[in-house]
Amino acid sequence: MKKVVVATAALLFVSCVSGGHGTDPNKTNSDWGWRSAGLTASSVDLGNNSGYQKITHVGNRLFVMDARWVNGRQRARMFTSMQGSSTWDTLWMPNGMTPESWLPADPFLYVGTDTLGQVWKYDTRTATWTDLKTNASSIYMVQGLAMFQSNLIAAFASPMTYNWPIKLMDTTGNWKDINHDTTLASIKSFHTGIEYHGTFYAATYDTGVWAWTPSDSMWRKVTDPPYGKPTLSSLYNGYPRSMSIFNDSLYVGYWNGGGLDRYLGENSWNREDSCINYKSDGVSLSPCNSPVNVYASAIWNNHLIVSGYYSSIPVVDMAPTKPKGWSLLGGDTWKGGFTTYDMTVVGDTLYTASWEAVWKYPLSQLDSAVKMYSAYPQYPSSSSAATALTKNK
Repeated sequence: MKKVVVATAALLFVSCVSGGHGTDPNKTNSDWGWRSAGLTASSVDLGNNSGYQKITHVGNRLFVMDARWVNGRQRARMFTSMQGSSTWDTLWMPNGMTPESWLPADPFLYVGTDTLGQVWKYDTRTATWTDLKTNASSIYMVQGLAMFQSNLIAAFASPMTYNWPIKLMDTTGNWKDINHDTTLASIKSFHTGIEYHGTFYAATYDTGVWAWTPSDSMWRKVTDPPYGKPTLSSLYNGYPRSMSIFNDSLYVGYWNGGGLDRYLGENSWNREDSCINYKSDGVSLSPCNSPVNVYASAIWNNHLIVSGYYSSIPVVDMAPTKPKGWSLLGGDTWKGGFTTYDMTVVGDTLYTASWEAVWKYPLSQLDSAVKMYSAYPQYPSSSSAATALTKNK
């Protein structure tokens, strides 16, 4: 299959970010706690309901995607920077196309469009784009991208049809549809997918988690956990949002009260309840606290970090220090506002895409920092934790 390569860097890559991006109104001389990463939404963008909703990285290059309403339609933009830099540039897709989804696969960033049913591959080494020629109808957006057994999978969605393809691209560049069930009870489309023990698991907005292997003729619905069951009353009530593999277990984060659940296999789940108090035999006591509205998860060393809405402050599983439970990450140095939609770890730094800005946190001090805090959701002042950390250096 012939691939079209667009190689004009001036068209594709950098243009200075303006309109409020790149400012740092919360600059601090402290080397501890949360700090601005240099990307802040302008008042104009916030007035258009813009917010930073996705963040990822390829190597030490960061990518951020926002979402804003323009003429009654949500239009996303991409920004890019290097780890440690506070300067961000706009990353343009070819022909003015708008991104919808992406997937990092070093040295590439795969990007799906919000219309036209297209998937493009961005080479971070040469700043060039390649059209992967999905041959999908232009009515589709590419709602999700994932990798399974070194093959790219793209999920297509459209309100104009009940036939929502999920296509797998093999190593020769050919695409085949692996979603053959077009009934209303089918998987429809996914926004996040992950490979676990030879099976591909997909998280959908309104039908829960589904599983698929190449030997399956149909997708298999995974039974919803008790607190993560989607309901018909609200499209976004209890849907799975994040998926991660941590300590050889699959963790799924649910929005709107679903919390964080560990998949035990055979349609069985365990709620990661983050209890503050435990009996001597390890059984949790009520009441239990947990990150109940999970948007994203990240892993660093032996810690699982999750973020979401109320509280927007990322929380860290304090393993192996349990039974202490979870801890708010960074205490009251957090300035991330109402919602944290996404996170990524680059080297020893955690970056978040929060509604108003992109923030960063030095994970090299994580183990020391969590010792300063009580179990979720209580925490001391940042000054007392910072003083203790300074003494421990």
